[in-house]
Amino acid sequence: MKTIKLLQLCGMMSLSLFLWQCSDLEEEVFSQSTEDTFFQNVNDIQAALTGMYRPMQTLGGYQQAGHFILNGTSDEGKMARQWGTFDRLDYTPLSNGEINDWWRTSYQSISGANLIIDNKEKIENLIGDDSKAVVAEAKFLRAVIYFQLVQMYGGVPLRVKQVKRADEVNIARSTEEEVYDQIIADFEAAEEDLPPNSDPGVIKKSAATAYLAKVYLTRNNYPKALEKATEVVNSGAYGLAQTFSDVFDIASENGSEDIFTIQYVRSDGQGMRLESLTNAWGLGGTETDLYYKYDPTDSRRSITFLDDAIVNNGTSPEKQGKYVDPDKASADGQGNNFIVYRYADLLLIKAEAENEANGPTTAAYAEINKVRSRANLPNLASNLSKDEFREAVWNERNLELAMEEIRWYDLKRAGRLESVLSATGATWNDKYLLFPIPQQEIDASNGLITQNPGY
Repeated sequence: MKTIKLLQLCGMMSLSLFLWQCSDLEEEVFSQSTEDTFFQNVNDIQAALTGMYRPMQTLGGYQQAGHFILNGTSDEGKMARQWGTFDRLDYTPLSNGEINDWWRTSYQSISGANLIIDNKEKIENLIGDDSKAVVAEAKFLRAVIYFQLVQMYGGVPLRVKQVKRADEVNIARSTEEEVYDQIIADFEAAEEDLPPNSDPGVIKKSAATAYLAKVYLTRNNYPKALEKATEVVNSGAYGLAQTFSDVFDIASENGSEDIFTIQYVRSDGQGMRLESLTNAWGLGGTETDLYYKYDPTDSRRSITFLDDAIVNNGTSPEKQGKYVDPDKASADGQGNNFIVYRYADLLLIKAEAENEANGPTTAAYAEINKVRSRANLPNLASNLSKDEFREAVWNERNLELAMEEIRWYDLKRAGRLESVLSATGATWNDKYLLFPIPQQEIDASNGLITQNPGY
């Protein structure tokens, strides 16, 4: 793909100015002159790719908002009272900036993806057939973001074209089915045109296939989830890191286990800040109860919890150990990438889908035991029922993927949000199956966008 690849926070150039001029609206209205003067050379394509990812790297994305919302509202995260109350399920369309920020940055990245997709002819004129991979990467990211949004908010406004006129700004919410149809179509298109192999940290074909496995699992289409997960395993595109600590070691970043990551650099204001949020500032860390779910011999405990110890005894968030950079440039300058999706997750998806489709077969046991073996745990008992195996996979996902912004999605798709969160002492209401649409978006749309029930 010549020199076109997603990586750092550099190369923003002029496109970043366009992407960041959104106010309360979901997208900036791009003038015709903007598109006429952009995509004039290869550097413009690099800037477009980098700009497409940039919103996800900020406070409104994985640098902060994702952690507070998705870890905080699961049974894994705990928040300091002076900062937020997500762990008590206390949030409204008006009161929590992170929910607004997540929505806004999501649509900013979608806007960046649409800019690339809408200009595929110009990109093709510059780099020929390599343009297919560029457009496929944009469709991949658009699908990733809509997959997050539809799980969190339900049906959302579905934008698949760049906004060019003021009368195109406000659109109503599409149905969940319509959003999922677009997600699957985008991942399938990306699967077709992404390269089979790529440099570390760059999206490849199997990443789209892996996401299709997760989408189908979420939709309870277990045969299709199993089919896609099996394709990824058989491709040899990914593999488990040798040790659990290697997964999160900065020196081992962009390794064989990483399917999709948000890239950060060790630079003041341009890096990750999760270590500062959870450990230095104590604003949102790990639940004490999670620590006691691990067997003492489980090698994951000493990485998930800093120093493998309970320090606060439930009085405030415990310190997490997955995202730590001893040589960080500043509080906002950690060099850790954020791993959105990794191979261990895919193996557990395959085990779960196999069990749901065919029962606890040898193949299902093989995948979960790969994950357990790396954690220094014995194989599962070989005589589990289908229900018992399902529970075993759910538990393994909790221990393996703790504090990786996955648990809330898992609990929701399994129909367990109410029972699990009620057990933490939170007061349950069925409205918490979805997050509120930011009120500012409803107001900006003149009521065309409607609120989720109960808010």
